Amino acid sequence: MKDYGSVGSKASGLYRRGMEMYDAGKYKEAAKLFKGALKLHPRYTDACWGVGLAMLQINHTTAAKYLHWAVSMVPADPDRYMKMGTDLIDTNQHELVADLFERAIKLAPTSAYAHHHRGIAFMKTDDYDEAIACFDKSIGIDPTNSDVYRHKGIALANNGLPAKAMRCCQKAIRLGPDDMENYHVKAQLLINQDRSAEAFNTFKKAIKIGSDVIEDHCDAAMVAMKSGDMSIAHALVDEALRLNPHHAVANRAKSSLLLEHSQNEEALHYAAEAARLNPNDPYSHYNKGTALMFLDRYREAVKSFDISLNLDPYYPSTHHNMGSSLMQMGDFVQAAACFMKTIDMNPKHFNAHINMARILEMQNKGDEAIDFLKNATEIEPYNPLAWRMLTLSYMKSGDIDQGLSALTEVANLDPNSAETINLALHVKKYFDDEPDYDISPTNRKQSRRLSKDAWSYWNYEHNTDDKKS
Repeated sequence: MKDYGSVGSKASGLYRRGMEMYDAGKYKEAAKLFKGALKLHPRYTDACWGVGLAMLQINHTTAAKYLHWAVSMVPADPDRYMKMGTDLIDTNQHELVADLFERAIKLAPTSAYAHHHRGIAFMKTDDYDEAIACFDKSIGIDPTNSDVYRHKGIALANNGLPAKAMRCCQKAIRLGPDDMENYHVKAQLLINQDRSAEAFNTFKKAIKIGSDVIEDHCDAAMVAMKSGDMSIAHALVDEALRLNPHHAVANRAKSSLLLEHSQNEEALHYAAEAARLNPNDPYSHYNKGTALMFLDRYREAVKSFDISLNLDPYYPSTHHNMGSSLMQMGDFVQAAACFMKTIDMNPKHFNAHINMARILEMQNKGDEAIDFLKNATEIEPYNPLAWRMLTLSYMKSGDIDQGLSALTEVANLDPNSAETINLALHVKKYFDDEPDYDISPTNRKQSRRLSKDAWSYWNYEHNTDDKKS
């Protein structure tokens, strides 16, 4: 952000102090100073933009309001639009980012940068066809940018075109042989093709060009973990620990891998060591708290999360896991506050919506619980958990039609699990107890099918169990 134009010394002073707070990671203080500047000068675009950026770390709804307000005030300037889009490229404001770069392209149609970054915005919303089209336009203007080829390769891979993706990735490496990210993407593509040995060697090539051999091992391990190859991830972290067993980042990385395997006792050991080696690292304390939470040591977990939040109060998952621990301790009020804080920071946090719904159901606030569960189904429409909970909430509230619709989603997503069988039997009980429920003909037909299926599942399960015994 820059201080554009003359807005008065007092407003400019508040803005500069706000920038100092923002750069120091003190987002609440920054937002307050930017708002002060904006109050003195209501058309101070950069102060308005500053509020939006700072609030992204605190409350996304408020952030979006200020960001859109700032865009509405800015003069038509392609460089300014591109700067704004770049500020937001790593946030969840994907539609606004795409809009900003589209505005820039209308004013500067030959900007390879604008086409490239508009493509990144589309890629983050899983619109890979549009992303590829944008990357192709960028390459047509400037065919020498390795980043564009790497991003096109990722989009092609997600579009089910692995051979074309690999060719783009190889091109990215030829254009940018000293860029570790190019090798990381190639390794991910190899992992997806079950070529683990080649992927491991590709990670090792990336490490050779890095500046910190231990942290580079750990970065590569996290990429491998996200790609699903835990054996490579462990091999890389174990090599880092062999080089320096007292390296805080290596210990933290090992704890992250062990948490993925639910090896919580071992994870706790490495996370505690990482926190001891670097007590100012919030994520080591987060991992330690998470391990303690999974070990049902909730009071100790809360203490670790407290330390983590004091070091970094803007990490949504820490607030969520703090809430989960408090909920297990029976402190539902504080737990709900933590879950709402999580949702303010990350409106698409699935588990936070699920847990808020659980608390609201316990408080007999079914209508409010349903709202959170509907949000959860929009965030992860293929996750049967939210649909199962939504089925029960609708049935409990007396909205049988909606309950049956939700149950249909469960049956389509997860037809043969014990949870679905039990849920279908539970729903059947409503019709055994209350045969005169007024429901639509379509759902009445569906209820008969589900009831029949429920008994079929029940008989199958019991017969199978009898045979096993």
